[in-house]
Amino acid sequence: MFSRKVSVRAATAALMMLVAATEARATLFIGSLDYTRFQGTPNVTKLGFTYDDATHALVYGTQQNIASLNGADGIMFAPNGNLLVTSNTTGSVYRLDASNGNLLQTVSTGGPADFHMALDPTGTQFYSSDRYTRTTGPLDTFKIDADGTIHNATTTPITGGDTNVTQLAFAPNGKVFYTDGTPNSNGSIGLFTFGSPNDTTTRLFAPNVVTAAHGILYDSFTGLMTMFGGGSVATLDPTAATNAAIVASLKQRNGINSDFDQGALDGFGHAFIAGNNQITFIDYSATHDITSALNTVIIVSKDGAGNAIGAIDDLAPLVGPGANPVAPEPSTIVMVASGGLALLGARLLRRRKR
Repeated sequence: MFSRKVSVRAATAALMMLVAATEARATLFIGSLDYTRFQGTPNVTKLGFTYDDATHALVYGTQQNIASLNGADGIMFAPNGNLLVTSNTTGSVYRLDASNGNLLQTVSTGGPADFHMALDPTGTQFYSSDRYTRTTGPLDTFKIDADGTIHNATTTPITGGDTNVTQLAFAPNGKVFYTDGTPNSNGSIGLFTFGSPNDTTTRLFAPNVVTAAHGILYDSFTGLMTMFGGGSVATLDPTAATNAAIVASLKQRNGINSDFDQGALDGFGHAFIAGNNQITFIDYSATHDITSALNTVIIVSKDGAGNAIGAIDDLAPLVGPGANPVAPEPSTIVMVASGGLALLGARLLRRRKR
């Protein structure tokens, strides 16, 4: 009888120590990436991942096909959880049931093609435009209802330093930033102002200065605007008081990989970046600087089953506007696991008392 009490006590103590360690250090991040392929079908795909930031072990699952569309490029989630995808061939936006890939709606943009998207912080509309021309190109604005229904696009001409934008990103202080550049060459970055009859761009740098001027997101982990493109990453401080101070805050790291398009940030210092035939992962949770040479960088060209990750284009956001509203954040899963261990420990204690 004594030995049983000792073993239960020892097991309970060990378990509670494990719970405490797990809850004190949430090292395991579990989630999934939704992304498009710029050629071939299926061209909308999901890939699960697990990352341990203590051991820096990144494990991918097997790619799961979601849908085959007539062209696919930009991808994000609507506020109701539907999946939105732009076509790089037909000038359409597709709305999909994210659970099974069923096509729910097709909306014409009125143009030859649309690419990157950005969801307005209000969740009532989103934006897209032609990224490749880098000439005069209007911004497409789509109203979206609470049930996910998309309304036909309205277009607004763009004037200013750049007359076309690749993507918009919204800072919490109300500033709107844009990029204008193709995936593997230098481009422009600036401030974007909505207006009527024209939207206006204010270029912050001379043309073709910033290599990473393609995809752009606000990073809630660092509080910085973060850009991707041309195998490089860059950041700007949106809270700088003047445009000159924003320019002075530019940090860029070139040559991490040969090909970057759009990235996804998880809000905990981890970035996944799409790049043709691979996904580049950057852990900057320790440095708080995605451009630091001290960060862990992992480049993977195959999924967990050994299948090639081919022609990958854009990734849906993991947090913030455009992220899946019904999926738990990576840390939530860890906390749920910790809670489960705590519940098991409490049951052992009750059993010991009985």
